[in-house]
Amino acid sequence: MSRTNVRRYRRSVLGGHTRWYYLVCGVLTSFVFTIPVFLILSLAVSLTDFPEQFIPPAVFATMILSVVASAFMATAGSKNSGWFNGTLVGLIYAFIITIVRWILESRIYVDKDILTLILCGALLGSIGGIAGINLTLKLRRFKPKERK
Repeated sequence: MSRTNVRRYRRSVLGGHTRWYYLVCGVLTSFVFTIPVFLILSLAVSLTDFPEQFIPPAVFATMILSVVASAFMATAGSKNSGWFNGTLVGLIYAFIITIVRWILESRIYVDKDILTLILCGALLGSIGGIAGINLTLKLRRFKPKERK
């Protein structure tokens, strides 16, 4: 099988797009969800008497929902490797958040918060990827009866 035929086969198996297409869409989806929630959270902190002790759990919950939803979306279009694609989406998201954090704090370091973020990104991404691939496969098999 020639190299172009292998690429065509991979695209047909993956639903017409390469794996990178779904990964980029998943990461963009995560930031489309994360950025508005962070903006709303920052407005709530600055304009109201929102207690600052609730900020870290709210940020972490936002990241969790964002990673799971984006991994689900990234693997829903592909037909295989749900856990792998989801893990990649979670890791890419966690690394981007870590790099932004390092830039904002003007120093590079690794502590338990960063390790927790990267580990949770990978694990939750794989869970979202598994759910995305399994639910879309079940939906593809479901064919409603035709009405006469």
